[in-house]
Amino acid sequence: MSIVGDQSIMVKVSVIIPVYNVEPYLKQCMDSVVGQTLKDIEIICVDDGSTDGSLDILKEYATEDSRIQIIEQKNAGAGAARNNGMRHATGKYLSFLDSDDFFEPRMLEKASLMRIRKIRFGAEDVKGGAVANGVRFYQAPTCHHRPEVEGGLLADEASALLKAFFRGKRQKLSTKQ
Repeated sequence: MSIVGDQSIMVKVSVIIPVYNVEPYLKQCMDSVVGQTLKDIEIICVDDGSTDGSLDILKEYATEDSRIQIIEQKNAGAGAARNNGMRHATGKYLSFLDSDDFFEPRMLEKASLMRIRKIRFGAEDVKGGAVANGVRFYQAPTCHHRPEVEGGLLADEASALLKAFFRGKRQKLSTKQ
């Protein structure tokens, strides 16, 4: 295993991208993360033994953007790549992105703003994180930590709120204690 790039300061969001033979899609994926309106991020790309030009693309991006770390590993699957990326994450929050997908430009900013507004999830949902348009957004480093805030949302309300929020709709949900 080798690591390119170093993050020594705490960032707001660690974006973990497992990469395996996605050369045709990788540039769109990387452009969408590098171009996020939230700049306080680290981008951890875990190359899972790609045999196409994926690693070369990652290296090009890493030379242009110091927020990008590349971790190389033997092919072990996307789950192992995500776990490996999590071991290197320094962000307060974690987000996962498949390398053949992409983020909307304000996705991480909107998700972090929701967290800043002290929306939290019920104990049943803390381990699973929030899901918005298929993107999981976790609090790190311990998913079970629950900050002291007033009120809270049950898991089903949080999911509905996130879906509405990322569609650009405003939806008022009652808070259940």
